[in-house]
Amino acid sequence: MRRFGRENRKLLASLLAIVLFGAAAPWFMSLIANPVTKHRRYVVDSTGQSNLRFWLVTWEAYDGELWIGRPAELNRETFDRLTGCLDYTSRPPSAMLLRWTIKSVSDDRVVAEGKGTPINPTADDCASTRSGHVLSLGKIAISPGRYRFDLEFGVQFLETMNFPVEVDLYCCELKSRPQTRLGCFPGIFAFVVFPILILSFGLLILILLIRAGMYIYALFASARDQAAPPK
Repeated sequence: MRRFGRENRKLLASLLAIVLFGAAAPWFMSLIANPVTKHRRYVVDSTGQSNLRFWLVTWEAYDGELWIGRPAELNRETFDRLTGCLDYTSRPPSAMLLRWTIKSVSDDRVVAEGKGTPINPTADDCASTRSGHVLSLGKIAISPGRYRFDLEFGVQFLETMNFPVEVDLYCCELKSRPQTRLGCFPGIFAFVVFPILILSFGLLILILLIRAGMYIYALFASARDQAAPPK
């Protein structure tokens, strides 16, 4: 087996390289296209400070969405108004201002900010909401770096009150047109590189199996010749 490995070390190294690249590429694609994992929940305390930190590796115009859940200590009406639902008991209808900020982790500098716009349910359809609201953050374009996502409620709550949130920043190819070469990577990998890798991997495996078969056949033939009585 050692001899077979030495004779085919380039082939084995190529297979290993394809496996490693194939394993790393989807993770890097996700980091580019969605630097904040949507289905992972984070906690924002009553002061608006969150434990959500993320990397941006490319300068893209990301579309942003925020899901915010209602704490058990907060009544339904206040939560609805907090997340942008209009209060029709007042004239004109009013709503609290839920603002978001993205700050640099290194120096706490605000690099992007805005208001959350209700999209599910809409501002005039709050009755359909049970556990939380989905807000649009609009387009977010900031330079690569490490950042923190915070919320500003515009009203004071209990210090022990926590809000579960899910943030989604997404871009590139199927979701939006990429602006940078790095942003094109997910599409290029999915539609060009990945098929080539699959074909190359299959071809190399086939070659390896053929060589393994020939190597095993040679071993059996050599053992048979050695075991045969001399003429």
